[in-house]
Amino acid sequence: MAEKDVPPLESPDEKFVLGQETNPGDVKPKDIRKAMIDDLAKELEDEEKVEVQEKLRMIKLERELTSLQEKYNINPDTTVPNTRTKEHQETSQVNSTETKLLYNKPKLQKFFGKTDEDVYDWCEDAKIATKSINKNDEKIDDIIYHLGPNPRREIRYLSNNPSPEDIYRTLKRVFGIVESPHKSMTEFYTRKQNHNETISQYTQSLMKLMDIVKQSHEHLEGDKLLKEQLIVGAYEPKLRWELQRISDLNNNITFHQLREIAFKFELNENEQRKVSSSAVSSRDNDSSLQITLQKILDKQEKIEKEINHLKRNNNDNSENNSNNFNNNGYQRNYHNFRG
Repeated sequence: MAEKDVPPLESPDEKFVLGQETNPGDVKPKDIRKAMIDDLAKELEDEEKVEVQEKLRMIKLERELTSLQEKYNINPDTTVPNTRTKEHQETSQVNSTETKLLYNKPKLQKFFGKTDEDVYDWCEDAKIATKSINKNDEKIDDIIYHLGPNPRREIRYLSNNPSPEDIYRTLKRVFGIVESPHKSMTEFYTRKQNHNETISQYTQSLMKLMDIVKQSHEHLEGDKLLKEQLIVGAYEPKLRWELQRISDLNNNITFHQLREIAFKFELNENEQRKVSSSAVSSRDNDSSLQITLQKILDKQEKIEKEINHLKRNNNDNSENNSNNFNNNGYQRNYHNFRG
């Protein structure tokens, strides 16, 4: 077909169709650039659509993750989404582990040296709180940070590099119970269980006295002395005999184990007392019930006597009235008859 027989194109856009081969002589450079721009615009639009879909998918996943965290009560600070790169995941896992460790670290209250504060308990809490700190300087700084003005002043005048044990020893000496070694030992060995005192109260008092004794006698075996004093100072004779028997059979038994046996003995004794008291109260109730019934019977008998007495009085009155009526009628009839 000749060139003149080809029908003319209506617009330049129809000369270049994507995906079809055309004659380069029939297409102008301007139309080619426009087609390329349209192609790039379409590719960018497709990429934007994919990116938007990916963002929507990420938002959906985050919402599902949040709902799961709320359902199973998971802290979001210690969890890391699994949609990141390997490097980011490792870094996030390290950060979450550190956060978890900081979250689980025991909290230590400040010690101000007041009279209502127990320095011995605070020292034990400080040892537990600083147990995870490896460096000695950081441990000392953490201890000093949790001290008030007066205790901190005591630590300031110690040596340049005091150890944590030096700090604890100084605090106990200044703010603890200050007694002579002889007096503290005497109070410990003379401490006995009172009549209305429980095993828990008695043993806690013994442990507190042992803390005071150890200030001047650090070499003593605290567990052994506590065990002996528990056996000797128990109030119940049966309990003393039982604890001594168990201690003789097992020399390696600890104060804690012996204390548990005393707890069980006390519990059994209290239950027996409750049963006996309930039996006595039931007998008292029965006797009181019998007394009440007897009183009711006495009142009933008294009421019956009064009723019978009233009946007899009524009968006597009715008989007198009838006799009077008969006598009066006879006299009237007699006079009438004579008249």
